Amino acid sequence: MSEVLQACLKFMRVAEAAESETRKKAVAALRFASGENQWPSSIQVQRDLENRPCLTINKTDAFCRQVINQMRQQRPRMTVHPVADGADVDKAEVIKGVLRHIEVNSNADIAYDTASEFQVRTGRGYLRVAHRYIAEDSFDQDIFIDSVDNPMTVFYDPQSTSPDGLDAEQVLVVTMLRREDFKRRWPNADPCDFRSLSEGDDADWATESEVRVGEYWLVEKVADTLIEYSNGWSGFKSKMDPRVVADLKLEVLRERPSYRRQVRVHMCSAREVLESKDWAGRYIPIVPVYGNRLNVDGDVQISGMVENLVDPQRMYNFWRTSEAEIVALAPKAPWVMAEGQMEGHEPEWEQANTKSYSVLSYKVIYDESGAALPPPQRQPPQQIPAANVTAANNSAEDMKAVAGIFDASMGDREQDPSGIALSRHQMASEISNFHFYDNTCRALRAVGLICLDLMPHIYGPDRVMRIIGEDGQADTVTLNQRKQADGAATVQILNDVSVGRYDIVMDTGPGYNTKRIESADNMMKLLGTPLGEKIATVADDVVVRHFDWAGSRDLADRLAAANPIAQAEMMPDLPEEAQTIVKQLQGQVQQLQQALQEAELEKKYRLEQIRIKEHAQDGRHLVTEKNENDRLHFREEQENVRHGATLVTKTHDIAMRDATKRHDTEFRASTQLTIAEIQAMAALMGKHIDGKHLMAEIEAEDRRTAQLAEQNEPVTS
Repeated sequence: MSEVLQACLKFMRVAEAAESETRKKAVAALRFASGENQWPSSIQVQRDLENRPCLTINKTDAFCRQVINQMRQQRPRMTVHPVADGADVDKAEVIKGVLRHIEVNSNADIAYDTASEFQVRTGRGYLRVAHRYIAEDSFDQDIFIDSVDNPMTVFYDPQSTSPDGLDAEQVLVVTMLRREDFKRRWPNADPCDFRSLSEGDDADWATESEVRVGEYWLVEKVADTLIEYSNGWSGFKSKMDPRVVADLKLEVLRERPSYRRQVRVHMCSAREVLESKDWAGRYIPIVPVYGNRLNVDGDVQISGMVENLVDPQRMYNFWRTSEAEIVALAPKAPWVMAEGQMEGHEPEWEQANTKSYSVLSYKVIYDESGAALPPPQRQPPQQIPAANVTAANNSAEDMKAVAGIFDASMGDREQDPSGIALSRHQMASEISNFHFYDNTCRALRAVGLICLDLMPHIYGPDRVMRIIGEDGQADTVTLNQRKQADGAATVQILNDVSVGRYDIVMDTGPGYNTKRIESADNMMKLLGTPLGEKIATVADDVVVRHFDWAGSRDLADRLAAANPIAQAEMMPDLPEEAQTIVKQLQGQVQQLQQALQEAELEKKYRLEQIRIKEHAQDGRHLVTEKNENDRLHFREEQENVRHGATLVTKTHDIAMRDATKRHDTEFRASTQLTIAEIQAMAALMGKHIDGKHLMAEIEAEDRRTAQLAEQNEPVTS
């Protein structure tokens, strides 16, 4: 037997001995939560012999589902932070997009939910990270996050103390394979004939139809040299590609002796090591998801929710069963009658408690005095004792207290329906079981670190990958893309995931959709403020992009295309050729916009000029018409004066002269008013039109009007 196989079997015995009690409790908790064994076996056997019921009202499963489903609604998200050695924010965003791709491509939510189920019910679930070819006809590999459907098949390192298990150095995963599959995968291996293994340590490694195979993970510390290069890279000498170092013309800045963690996996049967290979990463890719984990004087105790709910659940079942028994026996209350009253009717009375008879006949019996005895009377049924009801309610309250989940969290309405009281009860329930969620976050962070550790080994040069953004939108990017500029001596590697140290930080706040809905609501409120008009002008595409209705993204893209600020933000993401074309088009658009503005101003200027000319022309027509009317009226009056001069007296002549003077005064005032109006219009024209010819015409008209006024002055006799 090889040393590896001996180490594997020895580790299995040690791990099984260390976890024997924990495994028994885990299996019992799973069965109990599913509704099995919720009555002690001795009591159930006794009640079965007496034909008494053993009811199971399984509230334990509801409490477990409450915590598990709450964790599903608040699934944490991995965030990548740059740390050192050439790491930067842009590459961190790319790596974060690759991690989301891994989760989506792996259906990782199934693995997360499975691990959470076992974590809450038994105290421990597991997650696995693997890499394999993406298709049968492809040479490209991808990283996957797999689920462990049966945590009892995993034997974890008892010496591991880290909550995320990254310090584990030995892990064994056992799997039962069909003999046909075993022979197909390892045709030359011995499947360990069941008949020859009736005794011994390896007796349970094979059955008539299946063979147990162990997947033994082992961490070895291998001596190596740590090197730092001139471009900031650092790594082990044995892991650096000499061709890359030569292409980049790197120089060694410093080095020191060290060791590296070499992970190896051995596939073993009970008799031999079937195959061995090195794992690309430095961590064993099996991550525990713990529930309650406590070290009691060197004894690590692991449990979930179910273990503490066993006794309250059994008490609840007992008292509710007692209530059911009392109610079920109510129709079987005994009859009280005198001896001999059932004579001749024995069959009906013997079945009176099991059958419904419309008539029950009895024999009339007389006493010594000859009086008839009363008919048979049924005794009143036994009432449910108040103590039974109280005990059942107390058991239900005990289950809530032990689980830390109260009525508000279970959806029951309280007498005080205030939002504050409801929120406080829900918060109390969440805090009581928050350690399950927090331990899940630790496990997912460990999964992210394992994926980060694998990326440089799995994703080779010029690997085109799908990345998924925070909003769920997919894009493509080329990882480890080699690019050499014209005339440059060195090769530049874009999106190099092998350079730099990064860390995983879990984001446990509201998800992207929740944040987007809240942002859209706040933006709509902000649009109603005095800043709303300015926001709508400079960021209308941002506001529309946060809405969740069909066509919102298309509308936001069109608004962004017409927004110079959005265009400037989009420019750095475009290739250089596209940026040149966009700049030329932007220059043409600016020229067209400037020409359009000039045309609009010219049009407005001409319209104003025409309006002023029309207004001046109307003024001249009014003055001419008024002067003509005044001349005709004056001539008529003069004619009348000449014809009646001989008939009027000297007093009349004086009156006529007064009237003439008054008329002259009014005429002059009217003329001066007209001149003032024309001068005001001329001043208005001077402000809008830089044309001296129009002013000259108006002044000429003014002089001509004044001359006409002087010529029309009446002659005194």
